[in-house]
Amino acid sequence: MNQLIKVKDLSSSEQKSAEEGHSRLKDITYSESTHVEESYSGKRKGKNIALPFSSTINVNRKYLFNNFKLDELIFAITDKCPFRCKHCFYADTMDVKDEEGVYGMSLDEITKISASLGHFAKMLITGGEPFLRKDVADIAKIFYTQNKIRHIHLPTNSFHTSRIVSTVKKILE
Repeated sequence: MNQLIKVKDLSSSEQKSAEEGHSRLKDITYSESTHVEESYSGKRKGKNIALPFSSTINVNRKYLFNNFKLDELIFAITDKCPFRCKHCFYADTMDVKDEEGVYGMSLDEITKISASLGHFAKMLITGGEPFLRKDVADIAKIFYTQNKIRHIHLPTNSFHTSRIVSTVKKILE
């Protein structure tokens, strides 16, 4: 049976290895409320090692962002949605404005995040309802141009069908 152990229970070489293990991360989730959500787990003689993301990022921030290959990015571009679906894990925090009364990041902020990430293959642009942002095609193009993504997924509630169709046509141009 696997048992959870803490990093402090590891030898110094195992601890260093666990802390550097973030180079094997497969994806990072960005959103307005939580810029990076991630967890690391590895194996040690049949035991699970749980290392909080905050520990790994504080250990060696430059190493993390320069030495791992990002495969997929899940990017929440808005907290707005006209529905409150029971299955939605954002339902309780929808339509929350920041201190300046804004519902999401600006294109300049998104461009800076994109520029910091390098190339990766897949992206999920989500929210709330991503098609409520009139600049969703611009956001997709920023990541396509700067990060060379090959697959963009845009989950939607399909409420604004005409807007969705016109936006997807823009993205495909």
